[in-house]
Amino acid sequence: VNDVDPGSPADEGGLREGDLMVKIGKVEIENLSDFERAKELYAYTEKPIVFVVKRRGARRYIAIRPSKE
Repeated sequence: VNDVDPGSPADEGGLREGDLMVKIGKVEIENLSDFERAKELYAYTEKPIVFVVKRRGARRYIAIRPSKE
């Protein structure tokens, strides 16, 4: 994660700059293509999406509620 917009759903959910994405929903993230696939898959969901990230060597599970926009 390079940047998190203040006040965004990601910020409110606890995602932080420097986090390494491991999984978004059911999609394992190993490269940018995986990230783009997850982004398309969950673009219109209204339910919270579980992100698995590595932060300082520890795995964290973060549920992010999509924006209503």
